[in-house]
Amino acid sequence: MNPTLLLTIASHLWQSTLFALFAAGLTRLLRKNQARIRYSIWLAASLKFLVPFSLLMALGGRFSWRTTPAVERQPLAIFVQGIGQPFEGLTQSVVTSSRPSFPFLAALLILWAAGSLTLTLIWAFRWRRVAQTVRRAVAVAAGREIETLRRIEASGGIATPIELRLSGGSLEPGVFGILRPLLILPAGIGCHLSKAQLESVIAHEISHIRRYDNLTAALHMVVEILFWFHPLVWWLGSRLVDERERACDEEVLKVVGQPQEYAEGILRVCELYLQSPVLAVSGVTGSDLKKRVESIMAQRRIASLNAARKTVLTLAGIAVVVGPFAFGVWTAPPAQAQSQLRSLSFEVASVRLHKSGEAPRQNLYRPGGLFTATDATLKSLVLNAYNISSERLSGGPGWLDSDGFDIEAKAQADMFPARQLGREDTEKLDLMLQGLLADRFRLQIRREPREMPIYALVVAKGGSKLKPAFKDRNCSAVAAGPAGLCHMFSGGARAGITAQSVDMNDLADVLSNWGLTDRPVFNQTGLQGVFDFYLKWTPDGLRSPNAQQAISQRSENIAVDFNGPSLAEAIQQQLGLKLESQKGAVDFYVIETAEKPSEN
Repeated sequence: MNPTLLLTIASHLWQSTLFALFAAGLTRLLRKNQARIRYSIWLAASLKFLVPFSLLMALGGRFSWRTTPAVERQPLAIFVQGIGQPFEGLTQSVVTSSRPSFPFLAALLILWAAGSLTLTLIWAFRWRRVAQTVRRAVAVAAGREIETLRRIEASGGIATPIELRLSGGSLEPGVFGILRPLLILPAGIGCHLSKAQLESVIAHEISHIRRYDNLTAALHMVVEILFWFHPLVWWLGSRLVDERERACDEEVLKVVGQPQEYAEGILRVCELYLQSPVLAVSGVTGSDLKKRVESIMAQRRIASLNAARKTVLTLAGIAVVVGPFAFGVWTAPPAQAQSQLRSLSFEVASVRLHKSGEAPRQNLYRPGGLFTATDATLKSLVLNAYNISSERLSGGPGWLDSDGFDIEAKAQADMFPARQLGREDTEKLDLMLQGLLADRFRLQIRREPREMPIYALVVAKGGSKLKPAFKDRNCSAVAAGPAGLCHMFSGGARAGITAQSVDMNDLADVLSNWGLTDRPVFNQTGLQGVFDFYLKWTPDGLRSPNAQQAISQRSENIAVDFNGPSLAEAIQQQLGLKLESQKGAVDFYVIETAEKPSEN
């Protein structure tokens, strides 16, 4: 089992639990109203286990209404994301740092399958017992019972006659079947009940048929089989039975009346017959009999839904269905980017599995709209195409960071300059590479916004020290990613960046995605144009006393400035900029599916 799938299931269970608790509060508010309303709410909470909100969000994600990228996620979007997917923040650590061992995941899967299979066999055995009783039952064409049934059908407006069978067993009166329900009565029941009592009991069973209670009970049985390990599922089942029987009681009293005869009839049936062992066979003695009889005899007035409560129910229904869909629309990629992705593509592309380990791994954008990759893993290609660091990518197949591929791709003529690539050019190539990965690797990626600590790149006190670019950048090729980075060096004594014609978005991308900072960096300098600069700093690993002692003991004569500036200090001293700690919304990416490409 994929760890990402495990976390997705955990998020779904969390959503379903919150929904059930919300349903509990709503039914509490409506405790003096009709039982059928509360039953509908409990049923929705049960069926929520079968319908992940992620499906509605994914459907909404197919619609895009924004034409330009949003600068920052709104707090409401972050709040909804946190409520809906509280475990997504664990995905990266689970997938990349310490994958749960196969025996652990296999044990979970085996345990779940064993529980579901056991429960399925139990229900099947009980259903078989009831089915045998039904097959032995005798169809009735005349008599007191059939006359009472036809009279209730006529008064209730039921056009298709319901088949009545008399059983020789001790099973209580009940409705068997979903598509073509049968009414099963114990033989001789008419001798033990008065006319009014028999009429009330049969009216109760007819109410089950009109409400399709066997169908809804069968759906909840599916929920119990799939999610047997969740205590809330069983609690929902008891709430469904309670409100189902009370809803039928309310209908019987409305049609037949005579609460005392009805209550005595239920107690008499409970005394003489056994309750059905299957939830999908609706009987008459379910739920808490004491509370039911007290409610029947009290004849409490059932309050009608006032305007305020109708509004609450309507808004709750809209929020449940429309809310996840609307959130999917809100978080969908901008329409402009989607249209660009569809319109921009490489004219020619070759993808082959790398078979020789001699050449160094590299991904390069070249002038003229060329992209070449040697022994590139799918992970490195995704990081380049989406211009993100590895910490913001999770999921994917086991070969994501192991198998290498050689790629040669060429854009249409005259789409890109022949000598140099600007930022807009590399952004276009990013989109084209995204399309190539989707086409050849069948790559599907889900974007998830998360609030986390970030660095804001701002102008330091005293102003910027950057100088405008003196001439066009003359690099013949650049590493796939931010444009303008001509050279970055990192040695035992120092680290630095030599850049030409770089804008501040480029610099923020380099700091974020090249492992130079411990959190994402966003450009908030407000500086326009491109700049040349040389940035040098002493890596943090050389600033510790232990590192200094280790280097001093080496025989080589290494000139090290142990007191040199850190990266943050160098940015402020040499560029007149500053890394300011803030909190912000950052897009993370989850690989949902990917396949190895066929060679060409």
